[in-house]
This record gives sequence, structure tokens and C-alpha cells, in this order.
Amino acid sequence: MYAAACWYRDGFGGPVDLVQALRWFPAMVGAGNGNGLHDARTVAAVLSADDIHEAGPLSGRLIEADLLAGG
Repeated sequence: MYAAACWYRDGFGGPVDLVQALRWFPAMVGAGNGNGLHDARTVAAVLSADDIHEAGPLSGRLIEADLLAGG
């Protein structure tokens, strides 16, 4: 999951897609790995609240997405 998030964040092998990156960082939490939380905050800082809320359902982490969006 971390590798997929970094690939989307950095555009490795395709275009940069920060919504998809944000999808994978919090999904790691659901798998019992909190290592992506710092990266999620960094990505969320440059996204709109709408983009963050788009990533939430994709990751299955709606509460985290809401917190990252500031609300």
C-alpha cells in the first residue's frame, strides 16, 4: 500500500495523482500500519477539501479524511 501511495504521489510510471495517493496512505491504517499518516498529512496539505473527501471513500477511512480536511 505504501509503495502504491508513493507511486501516485511521485508520478512513478504515470501521472501524479494525489487523490489516489491519499487513498492509499490512510488505507494502511486499516491494515494495521500507521506509517503512512505523516505522508497523508503532507499530501492533504496541498489538496482541496473536496479532493480529500473524494479520497476518503476510496480508502475506506472516512473519519480520517474528514480530519485531514480540517473538519
